[in-house]
Amino acid sequence: NTAAMQLYRRRFADRPVVYVPHDDEKIHIQDSIERAGSPGQITFFTRLHGRGADFVFDKTKVPRGLLVLLTYFPSSLSEEVQIKGRCGRQGEAGEFRMCMCATHLEKKGIHVSPQSSIDEPLAEHLRAARERITVKKQETRSMHKQDADAKDKEAWELMALMFNPTKSLDRKRKAIENCCISNLSTKRLIILLLDASGSMRGSRWNKLEQAVSAYLNKYFRLKGEFESQHRTFVTVIPFHGQAWLHPQFTCQPLATAYRMPLGPQPSGGTDFSKAFACCRQHIATVASNDPEMNYEIL
Repeated sequence: NTAAMQLYRRRFADRPVVYVPHDDEKIHIQDSIERAGSPGQITFFTRLHGRGADFVFDKTKVPRGLLVLLTYFPSSLSEEVQIKGRCGRQGEAGEFRMCMCATHLEKKGIHVSPQSSIDEPLAEHLRAARERITVKKQETRSMHKQDADAKDKEAWELMALMFNPTKSLDRKRKAIENCCISNLSTKRLIILLLDASGSMRGSRWNKLEQAVSAYLNKYFRLKGEFESQHRTFVTVIPFHGQAWLHPQFTCQPLATAYRMPLGPQPSGGTDFSKAFACCRQHIATVASNDPEMNYEIL
């Protein structure tokens, strides 16, 4: 828009040329709208000004009315109609034209060949192409909505199960495991934040080790040898008063991690903020080296 405005200023040095950016202050936009109907005035507006703007002009000084030149192809017919409606309002004089750039159209997936202007009117060709794109977008949105509705239903069912006092803890645990495993992606890092404070000593720590081993073992059986070796990894972050990356469980392939013991008995106090800080730092480090990685934090 800025480059076009400069070009017009050079070619029409005797006429006022104004560019109104979409984020300009409202008072300046209204002033530009009011001046746009002046004789010889050339004003560059963005697509956001194509709806609701009422351009007023003196019929004696501007007998041909307002010329609206649309320089992009709107994504919807309603947007095109709104922009077209800025001229020739309520029986007044006015003119509307579309000036398209083939390169811009190709970015929208619309390919225009010289033959198209011969075989059929170019405007009809463009609108037919837009209609196909619109239908495809609607189909994609419909599929996404169906997926979202299904996930929403699963989430409500899981929540109802979690708050149902008549359901066993074992069933609830299995439901959470299945929910996590059903959302597997091609490349995933499982981060386990484990409370290693003194309150977890003895049987509690042993049960935690068993739970971690069972969870990773189920993951391994689901993913298989290749996926577990090359696309699923495990990091363990023990924490008490401090938090640290477990030396044997830092981005360790699942294929070997699910068989390894967690290590010595815990001790010390508990500081959850240190655990989360360590986790955030670890994710930032991994993401800088592998932006395709997905994360599951337990």
